[in-house]
Amino acid sequence: MRVFSVLFLAAIISSCSTVRLVDTWENPYVSTYKPTKVLVVSMTADKEERQQFEKQLKDECLARGIDAVMSLTLLDELFTSTKKTVSELKEMEQKLLQLNFDSVLLSKTNKIVDKVSFAAAYRNIENMYRSFSDEYYMHQPVYDTTDSPENKRVYHTDTSLYCICPTRDHKLIWKGYIDIVNPSSNDDVMGDHINLILTTLEKNELVPKK
Repeated sequence: MRVFSVLFLAAIISSCSTVRLVDTWENPYVSTYKPTKVLVVSMTADKEERQQFEKQLKDECLARGIDAVMSLTLLDELFTSTKKTVSELKEMEQKLLQLNFDSVLLSKTNKIVDKVSFAAAYRNIENMYRSFSDEYYMHQPVYDTTDSPENKRVYHTDTSLYCICPTRDHKLIWKGYIDIVNPSSNDDVMGDHINLILTTLEKNELVPKK
């Protein structure tokens, strides 16, 4: 498995697509991984967008034979309204294990304006985010509606696939970094974004083909 796969300006619908895969990272210590039950989480301040994104991503997982559940239907409605501690998030992971979840697919929009090198930002990625709860804890400010990136014309997003299996030491399986440039129709861009996430996971043989 490759550690870095640099796929600059890879468009999913045409050369002028607004959704572009910039980089991906795959855990070099994991030779095979097949998620069976996935919690789908979208970290965004826009509740309507979160609902739509999680539903579409869940549906695409189900179409590939993966049992998927939206975080909005599983977690308490007030879960994102207050900042959770590390211990609270660890408790949530244990509850997910009890419900037979083995994976979390987490997608978020970064609150940054300047484009940075993915390789530089994630050079020590394994040490930065060893678990889903670690990354969630670090990025909870995404839910702050007072600092929404809604006016930006370039959205820097990343999606992570986490294993929450207790027997694995390296829990971050895959991360993809995607730019959304000058979005016009939110519905079309969201569909393209989700399609790019899933087709990239397919190519890396982390999810079955549709």
